[in-house]
Amino acid sequence: MSDQVVTSIPGIQWFKNKINDVKQFGTAHGISYVQISIINSFFLIFLISLKAMTLIFAALAAISDTVDLPHYVYDVSGYLHIPLWIGMTLLFLPIVSKGMILVEKYSSKIIFHLINRLDLILWRKYGCESPVSARIWNVERKIQKLSLKSKRQILMLSLCLYGVFSLHRLALI
Repeated sequence: MSDQVVTSIPGIQWFKNKINDVKQFGTAHGISYVQISIINSFFLIFLISLKAMTLIFAALAAISDTVDLPHYVYDVSGYLHIPLWIGMTLLFLPIVSKGMILVEKYSSKIIFHLINRLDLILWRKYGCESPVSARIWNVERKIQKLSLKSKRQILMLSLCLYGVFSLHRLALI
């Protein structure tokens, strides 16, 4: 019942159909987790909208050098980011998601080819069979054996380390 209420809102069914088209596109290209590509596209659009807002602020600064703008223009333009992001998401998410699916498809093919090539080189040189693939498989098995709590702790630790690295890079630490 609640699904019928939500889909009765104009535009929701259209957007849902577009997302289903993206899922079918991903399945046709052999991508099993299309949701990851959709999430990556969502955040890529967010970054693009941030860059667009930076350009808008730069244009306002250039205009304010020649014309005296009221003080509220900057305040109002600061709030334009969210509508800009929502509009870009509604318009471009299916297109960008299909692009991200193709990027994932070709990058996984390239990585697979490089791993196989490296295994072949090491096999020719040292005679050991697929050392890189075996190491990757062993690490993957160890990670799958970890408990959910340990996986979450590792994720939180890596996010904290990335945050410290980012703050250091921004010269805030």
